[in-house]
Amino acid sequence: MSRSKVINGLALICLLAVTAVTFQRVYAHGTMMMPPARAYNCYLEDPENPTSAACQAAHAISGSQAFIDWYEINQLPGYYLDQELVADGELCSASKEKYEGLDLPRNDWMTTTLSPDANGNYNFVYKATARHDSAYFKFYITNDSYDHSQPLNWSDLEETPFCTVTEPLLQGDEYTLECPLPPDKDGQHIIYNIWLRDDSDEAFYACSDVVLENTAGLPAPTPAPLCSDTEAWDVDLNYRLAGTSVSHNGIVWQNKWGGKGQEPGSAYRTWKYVYECSEADAQPIITVTPDPNVTPSPTPPATATPSLPACTAPGWDSTATYNSGDTVSYGSDEWYEWDAKWWSQGQAPGSATDGSNAWDQLDICSDPNATPVPTATNTPTAIATNTLIPTATNTPTPTPTSNIPLALNLNQAVAGAENINLFALLLFATLIVTASLALSRKITR
Repeated sequence: MSRSKVINGLALICLLAVTAVTFQRVYAHGTMMMPPARAYNCYLEDPENPTSAACQAAHAISGSQAFIDWYEINQLPGYYLDQELVADGELCSASKEKYEGLDLPRNDWMTTTLSPDANGNYNFVYKATARHDSAYFKFYITNDSYDHSQPLNWSDLEETPFCTVTEPLLQGDEYTLECPLPPDKDGQHIIYNIWLRDDSDEAFYACSDVVLENTAGLPAPTPAPLCSDTEAWDVDLNYRLAGTSVSHNGIVWQNKWGGKGQEPGSAYRTWKYVYECSEADAQPIITVTPDPNVTPSPTPPATATPSLPACTAPGWDSTATYNSGDTVSYGSDEWYEWDAKWWSQGQAPGSATDGSNAWDQLDICSDPNATPVPTATNTPTAIATNTLIPTATNTPTPTPTSNIPLALNLNQAVAGAENINLFALLLFATLIVTASLALSRKITR
């Protein structure tokens, strides 16, 4: 056998080895190890011949592979869509037919006894066969009326998770998740865990059967902060500065890069989950009974809304080319002045919302082609007022000057990749093959 063939064979082996490792890292994920999830518990017994009656029953339906692949009980996409993707009665299998044996309603699933430490906490351990950036780990528990002989539905869980971890401690291939145990929950329960990745649309689900003890008298969970403490997300606002916090749908979010119109919790992944907030702080309507002996005061004249300054920048032209720093005016119902971030032609300001927009939105201004409308004079009219509605005064937040480099857009472009190491490993393998071929030609000569 020639030296070139030997070298080429070794290069091929290296490429296959790198590819195998890469795919193992990308497609292996994890589940709850302590207390063990149902699939992991059955795997520890023996995936081919489980010993407990519940695992044997699940094996009769799903076979050994459901236990061997204990780390793949997932949904993709699972991005904040848990109850839309995982049906009632199928929570433990994540509505995947491969794992349907795990959904069997039984009273004899193997349980793990949990007791709080001196601080009322318990250290949960999550086995991760591949590391991923995490949006959160959420822990739910069954309510006191749940019947273990019935299928597990979403309504059988307490509405609010008793613990949410956003920055887990990673040691080797295990996440340690310190959580306060829910108070007054002694007895048999199911803890339902959801792990949502932040670098993908993927979520993982796990049912752990537990018996809680010594939870009587534990302190109640700390009330969630008010959503009104954080500015509400506005679909029309351009959030240019990374790290900006908003509230939306009962959650406080923080953006990872600039963008406009990208709803928090959508598959754009522009916004990172921070914590859940309480929306129970809506301003009440206060009704006041009028005094019949008091003459109502006339309503003061309406104050005219100040007119917007006219747009001074030249209008955007679809046939023109623009370079970084050029300023134009453009709009339809509302007009703004826009600043070019890089060279472009034919891309209307505000037409892209995925980070590829070539324009930064500046100040609002009036349509330079609009005909001025005369201001009407308001005559005071005496009107009896019966209801007072307190109105909060919102102070507008100054919009920071955009200075987001082009690299930020590249970062967004690769954010949806399954694993950045995939690219590095494949590139490394390609270099090995190229060098081997060059060496083989040299030896052949």
